[in-house]
Amino acid sequence: PCRKNDDLPNWVPVHDVWQSKDEKHWRSLIGDQRDTSVHEVFCEVNSRVHLALISLLDDVETETLVICGDPDNLQDKLLDYSESIGHRFAKPSSLAIKSSAVSRILALVNLSEGEDAWSLNRLKDLWNQTSLPMNWPLFWNLKHPTEQKWHPRLHPKVLEEIARSFHLLGGQGALSRWIAILSQATPRPGTDLKRGGQELEETLWWISCLAKWQTPLLSELDKKVLSEPLTGCTSHETLPLLETPGDVISWYNSCLEQIDWNKLISQDSVQSNTLPGIQNLTSALGILLKENIEIKVEEFSDILKNLAQNTEIPSIRGSDKGLTILSPAQAYGVEAETIILCGIDAQSWSMKTSQIPWLDDSSRLQLGLHKPDEPLRMGRHHLRHILNSAKTVIIINSSIEEGTELAGPLDEWYSDLSQSGNKILDHLPSFIP
Repeated sequence: PCRKNDDLPNWVPVHDVWQSKDEKHWRSLIGDQRDTSVHEVFCEVNSRVHLALISLLDDVETETLVICGDPDNLQDKLLDYSESIGHRFAKPSSLAIKSSAVSRILALVNLSEGEDAWSLNRLKDLWNQTSLPMNWPLFWNLKHPTEQKWHPRLHPKVLEEIARSFHLLGGQGALSRWIAILSQATPRPGTDLKRGGQELEETLWWISCLAKWQTPLLSELDKKVLSEPLTGCTSHETLPLLETPGDVISWYNSCLEQIDWNKLISQDSVQSNTLPGIQNLTSALGILLKENIEIKVEEFSDILKNLAQNTEIPSIRGSDKGLTILSPAQAYGVEAETIILCGIDAQSWSMKTSQIPWLDDSSRLQLGLHKPDEPLRMGRHHLRHILNSAKTVIIINSSIEEGTELAGPLDEWYSDLSQSGNKILDHLPSFIP
């Protein structure tokens, strides 16, 4: 340390050293000049801190900085409420394969591939998935010869019973077994025969239509299964099937036509990367086709996966600069009209030192790397800055919940306040009714 002016380097200007009135030095000269007020709001359940934050944001009208021990997790929790608080969060760039919708398209491409081809789990996942909403207009446009209310649709319980009774697993030949068993299936005795017959035939019709639609991606063995007309297991009528896409690109375009875009857009309003993922993947595929590169059936899955792994979804800018969410370290040097400190429990804002692989404590000590108190010292430094960098500082305290402890620096600050008898937390900010 420099103990006299002669010890200071030449680039440091001559100045008077400021002496803090606060014995613990939590208060700074800038905080005194700004007349910073600190307030406390309690949240009884730590997992609902984000709801308390949303309630506060409804009343705050000034530029707000939210400081949290885990800002990414907090931002994810706030996504569903972004419209209600009038904020669109910025999103960093990511790869298309991280989009849930793109992953679902890749799963469709691989439905007939591998040891789980046409397995019960894959078929149920396709029917129940919500990450890529599909309304299947191709299927619903088909008319049953005699039953107007019957349509191609999957009844998962029907498949579960057949898979259990006939030990039907996925893999080569699974498609032919599904169709062969369902073509001869009858409702179980003691059940509603009319409803059971309808569910069996609709399930048979659905799997056959799905396989017909997947024809460009199927093996020769699976294609042979679809060469014969389809006869309903209950009505014994010949059931209409879909027209087969001409090639894998036609299939991909048809896949996009089956998507329920209105529902997809509503899902994407909460800042998911679903819609941008599909858009950028389709653009990348289009660029590839412009190069007149022939895409073979057996290569289509690998090509599409490779495009998804290497296609970047551009970052999304936030729509409101009045709200920023940062960690204590990121917020160092940042000032705002209002600061809300939340998610600052010992788990979210950890004071543990990061581990160095293959080095024990004694080795780190010898190398000068063993500094167990460094995170705590840095935490104190960051907290001191936070407490002096805004006109109004609000702390959402969730430590009243059993098992929840405040982070070390905040715990020390509260302890210092208690020992000094300071009552600065006994009043609410003016904007809270």
